[in-house]
Amino acid sequence: MSTPVVACANDIAVVVPSDTGNLARADGQLPCAFVVSGLLGDVAVTTADGSEITIPEEILAVGTIFPLSVRRIWDSGTTAAAIYVLYANG
Repeated sequence: MSTPVVACANDIAVVVPSDTGNLARADGQLPCAFVVSGLLGDVAVTTADGSEITIPEEILAVGTIFPLSVRRIWDSGTTAAAIYVLYANG
C-alpha cells in the first residue's frame, strides 16, 4: 500500500526519466508528488500502486505540482523536461 500525498515536502530531486530505474531515496521512500518545470510535454509514469499511465501535457501546467506518488517516470513516452519530485516528511 502506498503512502498518501501530504501537504509538506522536505526534499526535492531532479528526475532523469528512465525505462529501467525506479525513483526512491536511499531510505526507500517514494516521492509524494512531481513538478513539471521548463518544457511542457507528456509524462509517462508508474504510480506507487503499479498503474502505468501517460499524463498528457494538456493537464500539466509548467511549474505546477502534480500530487501523485510515482515509482517511475519513464523515458519512453515522456516529452516534458526539467521534472522534479518532492519527498514528504516521513
